[in-house]
Amino acid sequence: VGAMVSSSSVIFLSLQAGQDDDFRWATIGCRTAPFLYGIGWVIEYSSMSAKTYRLFRMMNNPTLKRIKVTAFDMYKIVFGAVMLDVVVLVTWTIVSPLEFVRNESGQNMSDGLVTIDTYGECKMTGDISIFAFVGPLVVLHGCIMIATNYLLYMVRNVEGRYQEQKYVAMASAYVFEVLVIGIPVLAAVQDSSTTRFIVLSSIV
Repeated sequence: VGAMVSSSSVIFLSLQAGQDDDFRWATIGCRTAPFLYGIGWVIEYSSMSAKTYRLFRMMNNPTLKRIKVTAFDMYKIVFGAVMLDVVVLVTWTIVSPLEFVRNESGQNMSDGLVTIDTYGECKMTGDISIFAFVGPLVVLHGCIMIATNYLLYMVRNVEGRYQEQKYVAMASAYVFEVLVIGIPVLAAVQDSSTTRFIVLSSIV
């Protein structure tokens, strides 16, 4: 579910509007995409964290006392992680919301006619740097990833059908590789809206 929610953010990022069109839906897409990606990503990883935490509690029991970890206990882990993400995203939307704008990229003259080239992008309305909001999200997601892999490492000796340490570690390494390669590439293609969208879609 989390993977589907985060991947659906690409659909909203693709919403565009022409120079003379109503920008309302494109702006809604700009503001919705971070919510879908962030919440979907947190649901995906925190669900694995919750499942592995239950296994960790059961296996890390030297006194052999009866331990009960209910589904509600795991839901609290997922809900808490999602709420932290939502707080940052809502603050971002209130303080400096994204909106769709079209910028002039150049002019061409042919047969006495001037053609103005423009490109659309999602842009923050305030003067605050985008990293003021993306930074906390990256830290939160990084902490969830580290916590998940730590718990999986602690239960690494449990039979494979009860835990997915190998596969989650591979996925985490892939995510880290995508971010290390994707973020510099994204910064390098800021002048091309089409290339930027392709890079963003690939990262998602």
